[in-house]
Amino acid sequence: MYVPAAHAVIVGPMWVARPFFYGGSILLICTAMLAIATENYRPRDVGTSQLLAFVGAFFVLPPMLALPFHQAMPHLSFVDIWFDMTSALTTTGFDTFAGQAPLPNSIHLWRALVGWMGGLLILVGAGRILALFNLGGAEIMNAKSTAQKGIQLDSSQHLVKGLFIIFPVYGAATVLLWLGLIISGETQLTAFCHALATISTSGLSPVGGMAGTNSPFLAEMLVFIVLALTLSRRFYGDSIIITEGLHWVKDPELRLAATVIVSICALMFSCHFLALSQTDAVHGILPALGALWGFLFTTLSFMTTTGFISQHWPMAQAWSGLDNPSLILIALAVMGGGVATTAGGIKLLRAAALFTQVGRELDRIILPNSVGGRGKAARQLRREGAQLAWIYMMLISFLMVFLLLCLSLIGLNFENSMPLTLAAFSNTGPLLSLSQEAAIALVDLSILEKALLGLAMILGRLEVLALVAVLMPRAWQA
Repeated sequence: MYVPAAHAVIVGPMWVARPFFYGGSILLICTAMLAIATENYRPRDVGTSQLLAFVGAFFVLPPMLALPFHQAMPHLSFVDIWFDMTSALTTTGFDTFAGQAPLPNSIHLWRALVGWMGGLLILVGAGRILALFNLGGAEIMNAKSTAQKGIQLDSSQHLVKGLFIIFPVYGAATVLLWLGLIISGETQLTAFCHALATISTSGLSPVGGMAGTNSPFLAEMLVFIVLALTLSRRFYGDSIIITEGLHWVKDPELRLAATVIVSICALMFSCHFLALSQTDAVHGILPALGALWGFLFTTLSFMTTTGFISQHWPMAQAWSGLDNPSLILIALAVMGGGVATTAGGIKLLRAAALFTQVGRELDRIILPNSVGGRGKAARQLRREGAQLAWIYMMLISFLMVFLLLCLSLIGLNFENSMPLTLAAFSNTGPLLSLSQEAAIALVDLSILEKALLGLAMILGRLEVLALVAVLMPRAWQA
């Protein structure tokens, strides 16, 4: 909170600085008092206690983070601000106040910082808490977490050690991208917010995304590189989850991501030649290159659930001749990025497990006596991994349908309920900008609708299996 306070003191307005300074001071004092009070507390089950604390953080932190925001902007509803902070902390990135009066730059900075801190919380929790329970994707490959090596450590030491391992890479990537965006011609605030939004995949922007940048192509190239690197947990080395005996070239997540992105880009690019008979078809080398880049950047952005749309995306739509290719982006966002990363969605590893099992079943239909090889990791992926991935798919599908029905019963029409449901569970707020049927004003939603969507964002971020482990820890461990 001191960062937006300092920014408001330097840049203005001063009335924004006071609530954040006072709020940060009060929160710091309360945190210190709580730490002193619980210093000698020793839980019976350290792992379960950490899991409960991790899950509870997504329910407790948003109201606390919303307090200085509301004090600085008292004309805004506290429920709207809570919804926005929940969206930022879960890296969903809903533009809650779109169409409203412009927010001060310090508020935009605070929203981006909350998203960035939420991404760091997710990375630490994935490697140091969820992996202990074989959650967050670790159950698919039966991978070993580096956290398991320190399971006998004190809980505070255990988490602090994980933070010290992950934070240098996370912070260095943010700073390097920030400097690169400044060199490309961006203003300092826009570059900083976009760097925070990229590394955390929150997609929060003070200027409405990449289209509002001063040098969109160069900025998009830098963002594309960082998104490609953070597509897999391997960007952080073995600091999160170790997968023994699996080279990055054979990583099912990276192979599936490359296959899907290249296939979609090639398919949409080739659609142009089927639309040559149209009088409004786009021609030329430069439009072709712009369209190809628009396809490539936007597909990767939505696969990582960041949701940045390339400035060349309208050109790409015109080139393909498709009326509404947004359904492809929605499918990519639902599939999501890598496990133990800041990306949301179902996760690439689960999709890879299901695709591998489907391929194996087709092989057995053609050659019943065939033997599936490719090593221990591949067998684990298409056996137990595919079963657990299917269970997760069924649970998340049931919850999506349940939320869709609840929103419809409350009174929200289907055209708005569907994109809201998909965006909340996949943690991809920019999906709403792809809805062409109706403009969705989030501030006009009822309190119950916002509460349901907030719960959906938290469940999508924590994953449903984490809730199962919290409610039935012994059954899940067994």
